[in-house]
Amino acid sequence: MTDHRLIDLPNIGAYSAHELERVDIVTAHDLRQLGAVQAFHRVWFHAERKPTENLLWALAGALDGRHWKSYDYHEKQALLNALEAHRKAQTLHDELQA
Repeated sequence: MTDHRLIDLPNIGAYSAHELERVDIVTAHDLRQLGAVQAFHRVWFHAERKPTENLLWALAGALDGRHWKSYDYHEKQALLNALEAHRKAQTLHDELQA
């Protein structure tokens, strides 16, 4: 999965690929390095039109080779919990840098 284009990954359409590329996530390798949660947060933070949680499921599915609709409630909750933890850590980091 290292050098594949984002558009070649499952669940990643042209719009999602464009939004990822806008935040310097341009290859499958970039996405794997960041992970679904951090990639989603980066897109969300910089997007004019905030993405829905469906993008988070899509990114996770792209990395797992699964359709985004196949995630059950518990898997989605785990992703949301990880996102919340990432946001809190980022906020703390930003406060310490100020």
